[in-house]
Amino acid sequence: MKAHKKNLAKRARPAAAAEPGEFLRSWLLAALLALCVARPLLPSEGVSWLGDGQPFNMLWLVIVGCYLLWALARGRLGRPLDLVDLGVAALVVVCAASALVGSRTRADELELGLIGTGSPRLTINMLWEWVSLGLVFFLTRQLVRTAREARALVAVMVALAVVLACYGFYQVFIGLPAARAEYAENPDQVLAKLNQWFPPDSPERLRFENRLHSSEPLATFALTNSLAGFLAPWLVVALGVGWSLLQTPPDARRTVASEAPRPSAWRTARRMALAVCLLAVAGCFVLTKSRSGYLALLVGAALLPIASGPRPRLFNWRFSLAGITALVIVVGGALAVKGLDVGVITEAGKSLGYRLQYWQSTLAMIGRYPWLGVGPGNFQDYYTQFKLPQASEEIRDPHNFLLEVWATAGTLALLALGAILGVFAWRTSVTPAASWGAAAAERSPGESTRNVKFMVGGGAAGLLLAFLIGPMVGVAFSEEQLVGGLLVGAAVVALLFPWVARGTLLPRLPAVGMLALAIHLLASGGIAFPGVAGTFWMLLALGLNQMDGEPKANHAAARSVAVRIGLIGALALACSAAVACYLSAYRPVLNCRAALSKAEAPNQDSRARIRAYFAAAQADPLSTEPWRAIAELEFGELKQDPQAARAFQNFAAATQRMEALQPHSSSTWRQSGRWYSELFEQYHNPEVAGAAVDCFRNAVELYPNFATLRGEYALALQSAGQSAPARRHAEKAFELDQQTPHADKKLSKELAARLKTLLAG
Repeated sequence: MKAHKKNLAKRARPAAAAEPGEFLRSWLLAALLALCVARPLLPSEGVSWLGDGQPFNMLWLVIVGCYLLWALARGRLGRPLDLVDLGVAALVVVCAASALVGSRTRADELELGLIGTGSPRLTINMLWEWVSLGLVFFLTRQLVRTAREARALVAVMVALAVVLACYGFYQVFIGLPAARAEYAENPDQVLAKLNQWFPPDSPERLRFENRLHSSEPLATFALTNSLAGFLAPWLVVALGVGWSLLQTPPDARRTVASEAPRPSAWRTARRMALAVCLLAVAGCFVLTKSRSGYLALLVGAALLPIASGPRPRLFNWRFSLAGITALVIVVGGALAVKGLDVGVITEAGKSLGYRLQYWQSTLAMIGRYPWLGVGPGNFQDYYTQFKLPQASEEIRDPHNFLLEVWATAGTLALLALGAILGVFAWRTSVTPAASWGAAAAERSPGESTRNVKFMVGGGAAGLLLAFLIGPMVGVAFSEEQLVGGLLVGAAVVALLFPWVARGTLLPRLPAVGMLALAIHLLASGGIAFPGVAGTFWMLLALGLNQMDGEPKANHAAARSVAVRIGLIGALALACSAAVACYLSAYRPVLNCRAALSKAEAPNQDSRARIRAYFAAAQADPLSTEPWRAIAELEFGELKQDPQAARAFQNFAAATQRMEALQPHSSSTWRQSGRWYSELFEQYHNPEVAGAAVDCFRNAVELYPNFATLRGEYALALQSAGQSAPARRHAEKAFELDQQTPHADKKLSKELAARLKTLLAG
């Protein structure tokens, strides 16, 4: 008996383990899963202006450097590159080129306050985000080699979806009610604690209160659509896992002849527990009220039968009955807790109308900047030039991932993305049955479980990584949240572990999940949000791996000098990119944040705070935030002492830096104009009035269809003694006021009265 077990153990020893350095791949798989899990646990919607993705960008570059070292030692990549791999590389290169052009601001331009090409800090931050998204695809493609590893990746990400869904429920039923009660007791104190104080009845405070009283969960995202974008594809994939369990007869799940069948009661209990997990994700998903997410889920669920491969079983009465029952439970529960209402349907037309306005303006932007776009991260600054008078908000992306890539990175980037999706769709549709079987039906008893254990451990480490990185980017998790996430995630992985060890990942399931996410992104956008976009590129890589099957060793290619030279070049490029990311983004952004935190510490006088803000500006010369804070502090001192020459000099220099670093930001020019207008009321200095007019002129050129801005420009012109243009812009302000249906975009009563007086005079 002992000899028999010994022989089995020898057969179970993986062939791949005989390769030098194979143990390193296990650690790299763990690192891959750690970053894939950690990124959605921290908000990623503000990566362009906050730069809070830089720790992850550095880690991705370190991991790819380690992988290329391993590949160089072996003499080959884990998988040969194909057309889709080259297409992704081309897309990243074009986005990086667009970002470099968009960040071009020469030192003399900064000194003279001239308008540069774009906002350098925003575009450099986004440059490294696009590089990281390309690395998510590349590393998933290269490291996940076996069917069992693919199933382990799916299990960990589905467990993460359950963790986020549970956190969403916590917010809806516990966290948000407590926050509402605290705000009702002392609203000013709550706003001050969040550094978001707004005057009573102001549009900003009303928007904050509307968000606070919303019943929509956010989990770890800043937008409900982002949460829906993450949950939708993994919910489709989880449904596909359930479909595969119901499609496969129980006897077919046994892979080792001596393995005893599981008791039916245990199998039933496990399935019921998995059903509860699916209901939790579906319930949280429904509470997001994401219409594009609903459509994406419906399409994904409808396409599950074709995910089974070349001979799909189009109907399974057990799966259909379970789906209908789950739909009734989820929708009924959402209606019962008032998390779903008729407005989701009745407001759909209005929401689509808003998006049509966004897309119309975006197409106008593309027409003016067709080749390299406006640069990643610069969309909002440029969008206001093309915003329609009746449009609602100054969006940060066009709510359509194709238009977003086209507008920010240009036509070449759109062509690269279209080629990627087209080749992937073509390969998915024409891949013969034999290829699907090679990937999906792997049952080799010799397949190693070591990598699976490392991947599961990496998923758990991802929660800890988010806990550690969070304070660096302004997000703090409690120990209770960390422990709760680990327990929930571990329970889900334990339930899925038999499927990981002996189950089947439906051949086209990653492609169906990616299609569901693409449908959602067509109406919500977010291809540049790493917490959502990472899933897109991960599923794309996983779908290609499903078609290719386990890679075969090509020792002739390994001995090729050209391959080794290529790997050396790739390694040198990765090392250079890591150094460049550290110098251009990681170090300046984190040092600037540390200096800003020091400047905002309590019990400091204004001069000490200004010195701290100057230190922040020196730490990151491309950031506008320190200069904005300096200008505001010096402006406050000038309000108290109009004769403070040093304060005025520092104030003027700070506003010039702001304008030079965000030259296409209408809000930046407007803020400078408002400051100068207020100073004119005290100074009555014609030069100050002229400065206000210049700032407002640039602001209006960058946002021509904003009634309030036109009105402020008219008053500045009147102060400068330019009566004729003042009247013209006042009339235009009233014209725009009539065109907009949105209350927060209309003229205030005070401003309208002053403009009427101007016109009457």
